[in-house]
Amino acid sequence: MKTFFRLMRFQERTTGLLASLKFMARSDPKEFKKNITVLIVLAVALAPMYGLYLITAGSITAAFAALEMQRALFTLAFTAFCAVGLVFGLFSMISRLFLCRDNEFYAMLPVKQSTVYAVKVTRLYITQLIFAFLFLTPITVCYGLTSGDIPAIFIGFLMILIIPSVPLLIASLLSVLFMPLTAYAKNRERAAMIISTVFMLLIVTGQMLLSRNMPEEIDQAYIMALLQGNSEFINSLSGIFPPAAWMACAVTGTQRLLNLALSVLTAVGGGFLAWLIAGRLYYRGMQAQLEGHRGKHKKAQLASRSSAVAAVFKKEWRVITKTPVYAMNALSGAVVLPLMCIIIGLSSGDRGSLRLAGEVDIWLAALIAGAFMGFMGTINTGGATMITREGKSFFVLKMIPVDLRTVVKGKLLCSLSINLISILPSAIIIAVLFISPVSALAAFVIAMLIGVSDSCICMLFDCYRPKLDWSSPQVAIKQTLNSGMCMLVSMALIVALSVVGVLMGIALGAFAAAATIIVLLAVSSAVLCRLAVSKGAAMLQKING
Repeated sequence: MKTFFRLMRFQERTTGLLASLKFMARSDPKEFKKNITVLIVLAVALAPMYGLYLITAGSITAAFAALEMQRALFTLAFTAFCAVGLVFGLFSMISRLFLCRDNEFYAMLPVKQSTVYAVKVTRLYITQLIFAFLFLTPITVCYGLTSGDIPAIFIGFLMILIIPSVPLLIASLLSVLFMPLTAYAKNRERAAMIISTVFMLLIVTGQMLLSRNMPEEIDQAYIMALLQGNSEFINSLSGIFPPAAWMACAVTGTQRLLNLALSVLTAVGGGFLAWLIAGRLYYRGMQAQLEGHRGKHKKAQLASRSSAVAAVFKKEWRVITKTPVYAMNALSGAVVLPLMCIIIGLSSGDRGSLRLAGEVDIWLAALIAGAFMGFMGTINTGGATMITREGKSFFVLKMIPVDLRTVVKGKLLCSLSINLISILPSAIIIAVLFISPVSALAAFVIAMLIGVSDSCICMLFDCYRPKLDWSSPQVAIKQTLNSGMCMLVSMALIVALSVVGVLMGIALGAFAAAATIIVLLAVSSAVLCRLAVSKGAAMLQKING
């Protein structure tokens, strides 16, 4: 255990957020103040959203309590958290266990591989625990106070401590079992990316198969019958993921001691099993990423002639596709968004059941679909960290005989191309399954214009304050403030456009609202593109890389 805690302290001192802030406060107080200011602004911006979630959680808890369906509420909440934690935890687990730069360092230490595995999984568990505390605590506290079952609050906190471990242990077992297979691949990084994508597709396919068991048309009579026969509904939920059902029963008092014991044994037993398996297989997968390929190597060839902008564009795509962490985060929208559209369409039965084409105005449908595709398609952490991902090699950009405006243009085009491959397939699917081709075309234009504005703003922010001193690719693309800007900017744009759309729609109609939004987005995109190229290059010139 001493070795475990020593490695935990070492990890925190080298890659932890507090250690980074302390080092920045000593080495660069001005930059430290800027980061603290940005954190405060983000906290103030997110506080109203979390307050709205608290109000919604309280209302939902009260509604389920009135229907005497508290057990169903907790089963739903725990199952949803495990599903989301498994999808995102799988990517994080593969990145943290096998693709970090410190793996070579740990491979040389006289430390058991099971200890290194436990340290890396524990750090991911702490991250998941923070999200579990934020999203599950309000439901637990509201239930305990409204029902008068105070012990349920303490048991709920115990379940919150346990539940992040369940999806992480499943993700760690899958990654440890299958990552050694990359040793037989010529390009191991791409093989790791393909394995991760296949796992995600299997999880999403399972969700689609479960949703197809629901009736195609859910009317008020069906909902009332479902609520009146809530025991059958609860039993169907319990069969999806039994550990979540055990935790829900432990909180709500249904055979509390038995289900509490089952929940604890699941977490402890699963952790012990994963620890034993990882003790034998973890280093095989890690060494498969560290060793070079022994096959025949092709002779190096001179690069083909192309413009400087095209060269930067191609270079960015090579880096993204050859680094699994970058590909998983930058291209996730290209997989998730079309899959979401397909799942919604197939789960809703035939096209007529959606009734969007006949009952909803085509321009209103275009606005709704455009906002949806614009938000989901612009969650592009790869585009928001174009400069940050240069890291220590940033000085190369300033030394090469290429104008920095050309560099910004190439990186901006790469970001826009990522948005395009996320939005275009979704627009085609929406045109086939949901709305008319005219509405889908207008929605595609709106979504792409949102993507252009979002990419330009994120590029300006990344040029203004890139984080170049990262320790691993995962930190560069996931654990910086710049990576979260794409979501915040997209949300702000959609909220502003929603206000304009509602006002114009009430005054002049849906067509006028759609036309106004397209014109505003086109003008803002043109202005922001010019600013991103000129001001972004000027900001980069001032950075001492």
